[in-house]
Amino acid sequence: MLGQTCRAFQALLLLLASQSSFVTRLSAEPLAKGIQDNSFFIEEAYNQEPGIVQHIINLPAFFTHGEEEITPSFTQEWPIFSQTQFSYTIPYSFTEGDNGFEDIRLNYRLQALMEGERTPAFAPRFSLVTPAGDASKGFGHDRLGYEINLPFSKIVSDRVTLNFNAGGSLFPDISARPPEPDRRRRLPHEESIARSQHFFLPVRVTPSIARTICKS
Repeated sequence: MLGQTCRAFQALLLLLASQSSFVTRLSAEPLAKGIQDNSFFIEEAYNQEPGIVQHIINLPAFFTHGEEEITPSFTQEWPIFSQTQFSYTIPYSFTEGDNGFEDIRLNYRLQALMEGERTPAFAPRFSLVTPAGDASKGFGHDRLGYEINLPFSKIVSDRVTLNFNAGGSLFPDISARPPEPDRRRRLPHEESIARSQHFFLPVRVTPSIARTICKS
């Protein structure tokens, strides 16, 4: 009986020690770390941990010039090896005139830099933009495209993280025909900075954004 009591007491001490260690680790980490890789407004520079698959649903809505457009998308992120990640994004558009799938993206990301005391996290992404959307309805580009994005993320205080994105897209020979007028409306974040007979290059640049995390 005494032996069982001693073993139970030892088990209780081990449980309390592990809980204390867990709480100590939590208190040592900044609060901003608690919601890393959960932004819906900007791409963060954190790949998924091994064995963890993330499912993301976005539901952006645009109301411009008296017209409405809702473009939900589904993204699934799969970690492969230790520093790389594969994902795909399937968007679908609901407009006043028509509905349909947009071009599907197949994404590869390399965790080039892990966040440190003086260095930001950096995870460049390369995407194949597959011509799945109906270009005649303004839902796609009707040809294979390429996209690159350069996201940086850095925790700068206990409650604030800074994220920065810069990137661009390349669709060969898309300028062989003029872009549809409503297509410019569907891509408000893209700005054409270069045109020729062989390519159309829209570039997306997002300035650094400070996100404040409030936790009690």
